[in-house]
Amino acid sequence: MTQASTPKTRSMFLSHDITLSRKLFPQVRRVVIKIGTSIVTAEGGTFALSRLGSIAEQISALMKVGVEVILVSSGSVVKGTQVLSEQQTLSKTMRNVHHRDMPPLQARACAAAGQSGMMAFYDALFGQKGLYVSQVLISRNDLKRLRHTIDTLLSVGVIPIVNENDALSTRLEPTNMFKCNDELAGLIATETSAELVILLTDVGGVYTKHPDEHGSELVSVWHPNANVMIGAKSDVGRGGMQSKIDAAVKAVNAGVPAVVIASGYKPKIINAIMKGSIEGTLFVKNPDELHEVSPSHVAKEVRSASLSLRKSSPETRSNILRILAQKLEDQQTEIMAMNAEDLSAAEMEGLTGSLFNRLKLTENKLESVVAGIRHLADAPDPLGAVLSRKEISADLELVKETCPLGVLLIIFESRPDVLPQIASLAIKSGNGVILKGGKEALRSNVLLHSIVKEAIEEGSRADDHMSSSLVTLIKDRADVHAYLQLNHAIDLVIPRGSYKMVRTIQNSTRIPVLGHAEGVCHIYVHADASLERAISIVLDSKLDYPSACNAVETVLVHSAFLEAHGAVFVDALLAANITIHAEEVAAIRLKGLGKTYTPLCNDFHHEYSDIELTLCEVDSIDAAVAHINTHGSGHTDCIITGDADSSIATSFQDQVDSACVFHNASTRFADGYRFGLGAEVGISTNRIHARGPVGVDGLMTTKWRLTSNAKVGHTVGQFTSGASSYTHVDLPLNSLSKEQPLNSLSKEPVFACESEVSSSDTEALY
Repeated sequence: MTQASTPKTRSMFLSHDITLSRKLFPQVRRVVIKIGTSIVTAEGGTFALSRLGSIAEQISALMKVGVEVILVSSGSVVKGTQVLSEQQTLSKTMRNVHHRDMPPLQARACAAAGQSGMMAFYDALFGQKGLYVSQVLISRNDLKRLRHTIDTLLSVGVIPIVNENDALSTRLEPTNMFKCNDELAGLIATETSAELVILLTDVGGVYTKHPDEHGSELVSVWHPNANVMIGAKSDVGRGGMQSKIDAAVKAVNAGVPAVVIASGYKPKIINAIMKGSIEGTLFVKNPDELHEVSPSHVAKEVRSASLSLRKSSPETRSNILRILAQKLEDQQTEIMAMNAEDLSAAEMEGLTGSLFNRLKLTENKLESVVAGIRHLADAPDPLGAVLSRKEISADLELVKETCPLGVLLIIFESRPDVLPQIASLAIKSGNGVILKGGKEALRSNVLLHSIVKEAIEEGSRADDHMSSSLVTLIKDRADVHAYLQLNHAIDLVIPRGSYKMVRTIQNSTRIPVLGHAEGVCHIYVHADASLERAISIVLDSKLDYPSACNAVETVLVHSAFLEAHGAVFVDALLAANITIHAEEVAAIRLKGLGKTYTPLCNDFHHEYSDIELTLCEVDSIDAAVAHINTHGSGHTDCIITGDADSSIATSFQDQVDSACVFHNASTRFADGYRFGLGAEVGISTNRIHARGPVGVDGLMTTKWRLTSNAKVGHTVGQFTSGASSYTHVDLPLNSLSKEQPLNSLSKEPVFACESEVSSSDTEALY
């Protein structure tokens, strides 16, 4: 068995002068973790193996980095009840008791029977992690003698597992009995100078009302005057939410710096709490000193600001953007200086490759951002655009028009130039936005965000100063998970970053996610394609920016084309230093031609993001379509044909199930700027709401306005009775300006993508 690391000094937070905020939790050196019966046991009284295994893994990790953990565990009575019930049944059968009811099982006997099994389980569980455990059974009279035992066990790396001695405790002697293990955990923390107590239960913390009720909100920080409704306690264990609140309040008033009530059902919950994430409900003695704002409150503020923005005039929104553009231009020197600090810090931390390149701001990048914002300011107003008008009946008109989505959460890696771009798109479209950039760009992002806030405040003076919380920047990565749980407050998440980041976000939230996790783009070269055209398009699709999501990754070539042009085509790829990964049939072809290739070692669904591609030989357009629909990512795919093969191309474009399907054009055209959208918040492979490059229109949804001009209004009963009848006549749109496309921008360069800037700036949008 391994011994835990020697703990550091634990007294820094025990002074009443220090309020222990979540951000300081990583510095905690002694913690009491209480797991309730609902966490320890599964249905039927058995141990919840996977849940307890995860908790044991997290506790072991803490112990091995010097954090002392005292575990208070419930569950012995429930486990003992299962054991004795089974034994009682067996005993009844063996003694052939003739249908006589057996006496009820006493809780003390169940506790005695369950304790040994529970400790044997914990011993095996932590033993796998190289740690010893020790059982500590106490009554209230033992508390004052507890400290020395706990300190000794922890000093040699043994985890104390504490529980009330339920085998001897009795409600006939209530003064010697704890109300519940929540109270016990708080008292142990007080007696052993623990800095933090974590009470794990079956709900996420303290809620304003039942967690499943509409409008229920998690209380992030407990205040004495908090307005909450406490429901009935669970069917297992002695405690309930009220007992947890009472125990937490009692503990912090007795000197424990902090208590957190959180869900033990949530994966890695202990890790998240100890890292300072906003999880559960935090109790401290002086909550007003925390100045901690919950993610839910932040989202509410952003929504409130977005509703004010909707009421503002188009001129106000455009004015904000013009002021923002001017401020970015005026403060270019300061922005570049902050970015230089980010670059220097990133270099020291070993950041390299595309992330480092994307972090770098240049004058060209900043100038293109400024030009894009000014152009967006002059673009048609996207709010309230009338999409259709219909006469439902005489004097009853239905109008469909555009409106903002609401509150957006945009998470992006590196790329500080994304911040003012996204902010301007949100302002133009009437949305509120919460931004989370990478830590590598923190200095740049903080400065850019402050400029955006100033522009909002100055540009909205005519509308009584719109709240700058309209565009909010969150700085701590640990908070992201909490925001991803706000499906009641955030309407859309847009991640812009690596495959791993996007997938993690998609798997961590119930909020709709717009974007793509990968870009496995294909080009199919048909039998009679022009050799010159095929070489030109494939090279551009791969080499223009190899790590972009719209770069080609797989080239499917018809057998007849390879028969006629294979040697020249492959030589062109090799001359461009492209590494060819050939599948089995293509490999035979290349070997016969004497060409260099690498056998395909990945599966077909692979994104190289480098000067590499997969080469496949197919014998028909149907085979090419089947391959793309099976192995593609639904991003962008292309067919190259001869001039006379438009019917083949049409068939390909009809059958390929991707957001963008091109004919005789590079996959690199899949971009908001190149599509004339002016800018994009990302590229979506979703099938609902928005697909492909997403500009301002992708941040809009629709609403229906039904208006009656009849003297007494309209009722459904009038139509049911036959007094009125439906006409359903399409009407012309009200306003010419509202008929224009949402992104009908001019042809001036806006938010320049990588091909519009110098070679050192080729990562402007990716």
